[in-house]
Amino acid sequence: QANKHLGGLGAMAENLKTLSMEEVAKHSTKEDCWVVLYGKAYDLTKFGKVHPGGAHLIYDNAGKDATALFDPIHPKDIMEK
Repeated sequence: QANKHLGGLGAMAENLKTLSMEEVAKHSTKEDCWVVLYGKAYDLTKFGKVHPGGAHLIYDNAGKDATALFDPIHPKDIMEK
């Protein structure tokens, strides 16, 4: 299960809904890219293009849980910003 942040990275808690990883997996292209981090699904379709580490790191993990790759590199609170 994952919670999807509707409306992008800064979504408020009341906009969350529970999703299965099966649903997240349907969004696995650079044109429709959801990535799960710490149990929450983020629509990173637009952000992938400007990701400082390169778009491929976002798009290669579209439709997946990328927490294990994300965690050692990023501050814990980065998705709250």
